[in-house]
Amino acid sequence: MLQGSPMACPRSNHHVQQLLLDANNTRASDTPGRGDVCDRSSHLHFASSKNSRFQGVWEFASHTVENATYSETFCPFIKAKASPNYTSGSETMAQQIPKTAKQWSIVGTDGLDSLVYSEELVPEIGDTQVLVRIQGASLNFRDLLIAQGKYPWPVKPNVVPGSDGAGTVLAAGKHVTRFQPGDKVITTLNQKHISGSLDAESLQYGTGASIDGTLRCIGVFDEHALVHMPEGLSFVEAATLSCAGVTAWNALFGLPGKRVAPGQWVLTQGTGGVSIFALQFAKAVGARVIATTSAGENKVELLRRLGADHVINYREVEEWGVAAKEITGGTGVDLVVEVAGGKTLNQSVEAVKLDGTIAVLGFVGGEAEATGVPTLLQTWMRLFTARGLWVGSRDQMEEMCRAIEGDVDQLRPVVDRVFKLEELKEAYEYLLQGKHQGKVGIDISA
Repeated sequence: MLQGSPMACPRSNHHVQQLLLDANNTRASDTPGRGDVCDRSSHLHFASSKNSRFQGVWEFASHTVENATYSETFCPFIKAKASPNYTSGSETMAQQIPKTAKQWSIVGTDGLDSLVYSEELVPEIGDTQVLVRIQGASLNFRDLLIAQGKYPWPVKPNVVPGSDGAGTVLAAGKHVTRFQPGDKVITTLNQKHISGSLDAESLQYGTGASIDGTLRCIGVFDEHALVHMPEGLSFVEAATLSCAGVTAWNALFGLPGKRVAPGQWVLTQGTGGVSIFALQFAKAVGARVIATTSAGENKVELLRRLGADHVINYREVEEWGVAAKEITGGTGVDLVVEVAGGKTLNQSVEAVKLDGTIAVLGFVGGEAEATGVPTLLQTWMRLFTARGLWVGSRDQMEEMCRAIEGDVDQLRPVVDRVFKLEELKEAYEYLLQGKHQGKVGIDISA
């Protein structure tokens, strides 16, 4: 059964192309109003930010206290004194850095049974690191692979899981230049992937795998592993951008010469986080979207509300790739955002046009028999590009965040359900059921 709807993009192509152009040309470092840094000679620096409610001014001891423990003053690692301009706002800020914080750890490889909830000392901060109060997170199937011992890249023992997080900077090391206290930030997944192509070294530094992640109340992160959070989003909404958001952005706009453009056709699969983001981003630049989904009026309604031009029920239309090509007039789609894996690749090949692209992002639909998966020879016989990609760079994430901030109503992340931090196991069980639409979030505001 094919279900069609008229093209539903509320913006003109000129507007959305200008939005994308602005996102490319505007750098986060050019943005005024991030606040002024106080004493950079200190081990840590704290500042009054125009974007924060902290109005106190601090003067620090002239010497650096290395390896210091928590003091009775605002800074837990360096002795400080209040200036004559001290106000109660700074006293409030002082109370925001406790000595201990709740966190989850992965102990073993027994899946959800490996998750341990505990209270630990807040980690010390280095010269190039940032202390963040994490206030929102979101979940990925990657987290479960790590807990099952199936993740193909390095994992540290007893790692704090979670790649997706957003929160507020509490303190910054003396060499930090990108952030200051009061800034709202989002974590990145591959902490060393700043720009360009992903390399073997970058894969060694994964948040929530080889480096402690976001499923905790307070964490320390390298300043280069964070980006500024778009205005207008909640912390849980912003956290969804770390993995699913930037992965979809990379799939649509990360291949030079083949960035999705107005009027082109994009095929998405299901109502998971990456697919929903891909639909939203494609519509924002004036592309046409064919979305596949299983039975369920709620899923169809969501896809239509977000602007899908056509929705195909893949349970009723077994050859949905052929059907998608027919919708395009027999030409095929310009881009397939392939998230399901081996069981859907054949139909993705049927759907893609000559010189089109299939972006292969995962296998949430499960693995298929080797005989049922298209071979590399198909890229020549059918003349398409098969592109595997793993999340995206920090530059791509910053570009995406600027685009979202420019049109936050249309590009607001879709969050299906939000759990509390202590309910993490229940949240993962819900994720495993596969009934969610968009992302599953974790509220860490308490």
